[in-house]
Amino acid sequence: MVSCPEAGTPVDPGQNGHDIAYSADVETEILRIAADSGQRSSLEGWQRNQEIEDEPVQAAIALIHGKWKIGILTRLKDGPLRLSQLCRMLSGASKKMLTQHLREMEGDGLVVRSDRSTKVRHVEYSLSASLGLPALDLIETLAQWGRQLNAASSAKGRTTGLPE
Repeated sequence: MVSCPEAGTPVDPGQNGHDIAYSADVETEILRIAADSGQRSSLEGWQRNQEIEDEPVQAAIALIHGKWKIGILTRLKDGPLRLSQLCRMLSGASKKMLTQHLREMEGDGLVVRSDRSTKVRHVEYSLSASLGLPALDLIETLAQWGRQLNAASSAKGRTTGLPE
């Protein structure tokens, strides 16, 4: 090992005799090496394509990301619920937090808010057919995969850190 002159960090001579700094950004190093070998444009194209492929996945995860969102969605699979019912079902969640998540999910198109008030305020939340039901399918697929991971890890005598 030698030190990188720019950063003073240890480097390892990599393949093709290029020094790779361990503390340097990996993508920057790959592009630098590609530039040295005349392949930079093809690697930049690959990097852009990879970002384009990752965008839909990141967008989908962002919609269901939140401490209580998955719990809310799974509780709504059996039909419409009022906020007070969700508060009882998700006992650790505050009314304020559930309201915030419900508003976000309504704005994202996952949940439909129905005001059924006459004399008494009565609001119900249900899954939207366009995005809520497919999101629930995704969550159920992830749950099934998680159970398979737990079973495989248990068979090997390891724990994944996932709840049983």
